[in-house]
Amino acid sequence: MCEPDKACANEGLGLANAILIHLPPTASVNKCCEWLQDYFKLYPNKSVSAVIFYQPSVATDMETNHSFLNHYFNIVMRNDRVAAFIPEGLHLSCTIPIGKLSTEPVSLQLVAEFPDGKKELRTIDDRYFYQSGNHYIKMKPDGKGGFYGNIEQLGNGIFSHVVIELPGQAEKAAIGGKFPPKDVLLIL
Repeated sequence: MCEPDKACANEGLGLANAILIHLPPTASVNKCCEWLQDYFKLYPNKSVSAVIFYQPSVATDMETNHSFLNHYFNIVMRNDRVAAFIPEGLHLSCTIPIGKLSTEPVSLQLVAEFPDGKKELRTIDDRYFYQSGNHYIKMKPDGKGGFYGNIEQLGNGIFSHVVIELPGQAEKAAIGGKFPPKDVLLIL
């Protein structure tokens, strides 16, 4: 048994070890759970009975185009230690002050928007996600002597810019929006 003021690595006598891991939004929780189960099989005598994956992310509801803070938790326990880890009568509750508590991780999707308004979604949960880039769109004449274009944040680390070409001018100009460099969410 450990002394109360020292970290205890050994389990037993009412002690069970759990690790809390904060995952970035681009990590696949499902893959992490698979790897953890493999770890539990390879190292059955390690003094860790559970791992709690926590993945906060900024998510967008595709139907309403509103963003919100999404909180996802996944608790993975060793099957042979579940009864010892969760005492009888234990009830856990969680209060999220901002955002939504989710039962599923946020799905990473690429969205293609076509001129006719149609959107096409591609899910990329189990693939590498390129996390930085610039997207340039040529401004279009509005028919009244002006130009129009849309500057929006396309995704985490992907920035849109509109390029304007004025008639009779050899030079072009690019206009970009002011967005954070990354959607990094730090929750302590």
